[in-house]
Amino acid sequence: MKKILIVLLVLPLLMSLSLKTTEKLVGEWEGKENNTAFSLIFDEEGYMYYRQNDEIKGGKEFVSKGKTVTLAYKLDKTTDPYQLDFIFTDHDTAKTKMAYGIVKFINEDAIEISIGSLDQRPSDFTEGDALIFNRKK
Repeated sequence: MKKILIVLLVLPLLMSLSLKTTEKLVGEWEGKENNTAFSLIFDEEGYMYYRQNDEIKGGKEFVSKGKTVTLAYKLDKTTDPYQLDFIFTDHDTAKTKMAYGIVKFINEDAIEISIGSLDQRPSDFTEGDALIFNRKK
């Protein structure tokens, strides 16, 4: 009985910690690459958007190279650093392509993301193109 009570008390705590990490990622994050400002937007449903100037691409449905695609993300908090996958799905063929990345929370308003090639995940933030993003307020 004692073990069941402990599980019932600890499980909600662990679940809330897991949700807080995902919630921390949800929102708009501003970054710069080659002096070009852009934003990554992560929503609660698992979709990601890319904003540059006033143009937004990504999410549930957008057109890229003449094809209708979806851009989703998946955050794995069981690894160190966290794994962040970007999932591109072609609506016509249902085929997916993945871009593998890692993310670390510097603080609640800053993250660092490194994305590898389409087939390989970086193991740390010195590989690939690591960028710092600040939460848009």
